[in-house]
Amino acid sequence: MMQVSGIGAAAFRSPGVFDGVAATRELSRPAEPATIAPAARPEPASSSNAELRAHALMAQDVYNDRASPPAGYRTASTAELKELGLDPAMLARGDFRARVYVGGTADNPTYTIAFRGSQSAGDWVTNLRQGVGMDSVHYRQALEIGERIGRSDLAGKVDFTGHSLGGGLASAAALAAGRPADTFNAAGLSDKTIEQAAAIRGDAGGSRPRVDAWFVRGEVLSGAQDGGDRVAGFVLGGIPGALLADAPPAYGVRHGLDAQAPDDKNWVERHNPVDKHGMDWVLNSLPH
Repeated sequence: MMQVSGIGAAAFRSPGVFDGVAATRELSRPAEPATIAPAARPEPASSSNAELRAHALMAQDVYNDRASPPAGYRTASTAELKELGLDPAMLARGDFRARVYVGGTADNPTYTIAFRGSQSAGDWVTNLRQGVGMDSVHYRQALEIGERIGRSDLAGKVDFTGHSLGGGLASAAALAAGRPADTFNAAGLSDKTIEQAAAIRGDAGGSRPRVDAWFVRGEVLSGAQDGGDRVAGFVLGGIPGALLADAPPAYGVRHGLDAQAPDDKNWVERHNPVDKHGMDWVLNSLPH
C-alpha cells in the first residue's frame, strides 16, 4: 500500500489526497462552473494575504492533537464556543475534528473555524471501503456547525478554512452559515450538499458567500478534478484512479498556485503530485 510520509514541519501529519477521494464519492457534481484565477488575489476578496496565510496555518494546525495557533491567534474557550452556539463535543465526534481560533482584539474578536481531513494516507482505503457513510456523517456535522454559526449573533465575525477533505467541509459549513472561507487543495461539493446548505441558510435563491479555493498546480486531487484519471490513474493506479476521475472541482473561485517546493524536498518529492497535496507546499506557494 502506498504511504505518504510526514510532510514538512513535524507539527503536520500528512493528510493525503485520500480523504478527498472518499469525500468525492459522496460529492457528485459541482453546482456551478468553477473559475480558475491566477495566484494574485482578485477583488473583492475574503482575506488579505496575511489573513490567507493565517488561515493556511490553521488548516495545517488542526491536524495536530495539541493546538499551536499562528501568531496573533489562540483557541476558543468553552465560554466563547457557547457564545458561537457551539460546544466542544460538536468539534470532536469520531474521526471528525474541527477547531475554533480567535483573532482580532479583546474588544473586537474574530473567529476562524478550521476543519481537519484524514490523519494518514492509509485512511483512504477505509474510506473507499466504507463508501459514502463516513463522509456523509462528516458533512452533516459540518452543516450543523454552519447552521449554529448562522444563527449566532457573532456570525458576522466568523469565517472558515480547511485542507483536502477539511476544505470540502469548510465549504459546506461556510455555505450553511452564509460566511466566507479559504480552502486549500479542497474536495468538491455535490449539488445535494449545496442545496442542503442553502436550505439551512434560508435563501436558496439568494447570493452565496465567498469561498476562495486555493490549489497547488500539479497536486494530485486538483489534477484529478481537472484532468480525471489521466493524472490520478497514473499516480494511484487501478480503482482509486477510476474513482478520482469523477472528482468535482473544489467549490468556489479557484486560485491556482505555482508550485514552490519546500527546501527539504528531495527530487522524487518535488515531482510527486501526492506530496504536492500537502499543506507545506501550499504554505510555500502562497502569495506574500
